[in-house]
Amino acid sequence: MSLTSYKLTEDAIARKGVIAAPDKLVGTAAQNKAVFDRLIREALRELFNGLIDALASGEGASEIGMTAVAGLAGGDVQTALGSLKTLLDAKSNSADTTAALSLKSDKAVTDLHFKSVSFDANTGVFTFTREDGSYTAFDTVLEKVATNWEYDAATQCLVLTLADGTTQSVPMSAFISGLDFVDSAQIDFSVSNQTVTATVKAGSITDTMLSSELVAQLQGYVSAAGSSAADALQYGNAAAGYRDTASQKASAANNSALSASLSALASEAWAVGTEDGTDVGSLDPRWHNNAKYYAQQAAALTVGKEDAIRAASVTLSASWSGSGPYTQSVSISGATANTKVDLQPNAAALAQLLSDGVSALYIENNGGTLTAYALGAAPTAALTLQCTLTEVTT
Repeated sequence: MSLTSYKLTEDAIARKGVIAAPDKLVGTAAQNKAVFDRLIREALRELFNGLIDALASGEGASEIGMTAVAGLAGGDVQTALGSLKTLLDAKSNSADTTAALSLKSDKAVTDLHFKSVSFDANTGVFTFTREDGSYTAFDTVLEKVATNWEYDAATQCLVLTLADGTTQSVPMSAFISGLDFVDSAQIDFSVSNQTVTATVKAGSITDTMLSSELVAQLQGYVSAAGSSAADALQYGNAAAGYRDTASQKASAANNSALSASLSALASEAWAVGTEDGTDVGSLDPRWHNNAKYYAQQAAALTVGKEDAIRAASVTLSASWSGSGPYTQSVSISGATANTKVDLQPNAAALAQLLSDGVSALYIENNGGTLTAYALGAAPTAALTLQCTLTEVTT
């Protein structure tokens, strides 16, 4: 086999070298180390050992080139030696020897002939020694071939062990392109376990970083919210007006009730035979109880009635329970088990409820236990609201 067959080719490097491995090694430490050893173990070692064996074989000299020597045939050592032997054999007869002895004065010529060839496996140097003891050395630099490697964590270098026992350090930084992550007014970078994390700083995103469509949409929401707040204030003012009207009507109803009570004294005798609790005489025509009888019949057919409407106020604290609806227990002076409570918030209270996102607010009476309910959201502040108490009997 030709010595040129032992060259380390690009194809062998592409198949066995680190270049054939993925950009990111994911194996164990031993597996990853084997990737770096593979070129030496599976390609270079085979070629190098084969070269040494080829050179040490009987055919090794035939693969060693040389500068042409005048008088010798061939361009390799083996051929040159064979040619030299042929020349020597041709001059081995006595006549030639005798003739050659006559040339002993030309020893300077014969001293230039090679008498031995040696190879130093440690240095990779071929030495050709002449008859006069001078020599010519050919350095193959094989001693600089890496035979092993290890990683120095302290220096972050690959340490290559060469064939001559010396070492050479290769910084890992030579294989890595550095990247700089620079914090900005909006982004903070951090690195942990070779992982880069980008965090958006609180309050750093401005409307200039939003798309024009999103900014327009948000501005639309703001405009709509302003219109809704104005409408809510208008509705609150209207509700306050309705409340005042209802209060006036309630006052008028109370006046009518006073007038009715005076008339009732006169009709009392007709209905129950008494006048302001005092019995009328049996001779008094109002003593007759026919009206009482019919009143009792009518009362039996009455399902229920409302009476005694009056104004009051209730205070709601800022502490609410639940997650929707939100509740809290309340107390209203004068409320009984049959009291119906209707809230009448003023404009300021309505504005506060709208601002807090409250969609409904009411009070239920469960046998005298009053509970306030808030829907949508709970009010964020304490409120004192006007209300109407109506006693309902059945």
